[in-house]
Amino acid sequence: MSGIRKGVQVPVTGMNPGQDDETPGAVLNHGGSERDNMSRKIQGRRNRTRANGEGGITAIRDSKGRITGYKASLTIGYGQEGRQLRKWFRGKNREEVQKKLSNAQYEKNQGFFLTAEDPTLADYLHSWIDVRATHDLAELTVRHYRSLLKNHISPKLGEKRLTRLGAQDLDGLYRQMLQKGLSPRMAQMAHVMLHCALKQALKWGKVVRNVAEAATPPKVPPTRADAWTREEAVRFLDAIRQDDLYPLFFLAIMTGLRRGELLGLHWEDIDFPRRELHVRHNLIPAPGGPKLTKPKTEASQRSILLAPDSIEVLREHEALQQARRTAMGEQWQEQGLVFPSNVGTPYQPRNLQRSFDRLVRKAEVRRIRLHDLRHTSASLSILKGSSPKEVADRMGHRDPHFTNRVYVHLFPEQRQTAVLSLVDLLPEDE
Repeated sequence: MSGIRKGVQVPVTGMNPGQDDETPGAVLNHGGSERDNMSRKIQGRRNRTRANGEGGITAIRDSKGRITGYKASLTIGYGQEGRQLRKWFRGKNREEVQKKLSNAQYEKNQGFFLTAEDPTLADYLHSWIDVRATHDLAELTVRHYRSLLKNHISPKLGEKRLTRLGAQDLDGLYRQMLQKGLSPRMAQMAHVMLHCALKQALKWGKVVRNVAEAATPPKVPPTRADAWTREEAVRFLDAIRQDDLYPLFFLAIMTGLRRGELLGLHWEDIDFPRRELHVRHNLIPAPGGPKLTKPKTEASQRSILLAPDSIEVLREHEALQQARRTAMGEQWQEQGLVFPSNVGTPYQPRNLQRSFDRLVRKAEVRRIRLHDLRHTSASLSILKGSSPKEVADRMGHRDPHFTNRVYVHLFPEQRQTAVLSLVDLLPEDE
């Protein structure tokens, strides 16, 4: 090259062997062979290895070519059609950018940059509930989850970024709920919701681990469901025999149907010739009035064999309802319900507990909850000799162990049969 003497070093703005293009005052040694220059170039590249997905640190220049700062990028994921998604870092000097880049690389390895979007916990939970509501969550569960999110989770952790959420954050939420006077069971429900939501976030690739698995929800003291004895159940039914709700409570004790299943029962669900009752509906409270939904779970959609006296009670109730329908004329709003209101419309679920309390006082029996009639039915069936599996099928439970653990009570008769004597161990001829 003319005008350049061999061995003279001159400043250039192009890339030099082993150096980045943004380095000021870079020089190119024109002395030596082309092979030496290539060797130095290769060695320079080896001296600066980049992590997978890490972009090089480059200079930021103004319109006059002066360096005003430095920048680097990191691949944090891939969007639609495999498009590479990058996060950029800027600083006044190379050291500042390198520190940011190193921290980002560590966070990427921990799963903090799995997607381009990093929603807040509140935003993610809202979208998760919306998805689940259209698939497999019961309406009451959806409403309960939304209430937990609005009243407890969002005020504490709503603005927390999903990828920054830690187990200690969840533990703090549970402590706050207890300090506000909420029950351990309520805090545990929040944990169950968060665990399910974060499990889905893991499947969707939004996080690399479910931090709820490392959290410690409060322990819920074991509760034993209450139930009437045979004598109490008979006394109650005898005392309310003339009441309009007698058929409903008779069927509740004999079948163990849930409140919503009783109120959602239609006449077409009863096969009188076969003495079968088919559980197909569930009536739940709703802002605009009671609403018919599907039963709680797949196991809840079941058929129950009825005893002859249950069929007799239902036949008498059907005849009385027909007479009332005729007497009311156009005021009656027929909807095919077995246990409707006085005008044929769905019975308000919340009113049923008040009616039950009134009849309990009238019968002068021990006060229990309406749902405890279900416990009573299951426990009395076990006392009669039914197996936990048979009772679980009748109750609509998937797990007979759950039935045995929650609904079965030891009555005095059962305790007596469990008494063991030496006589029981000896051979009969001794």
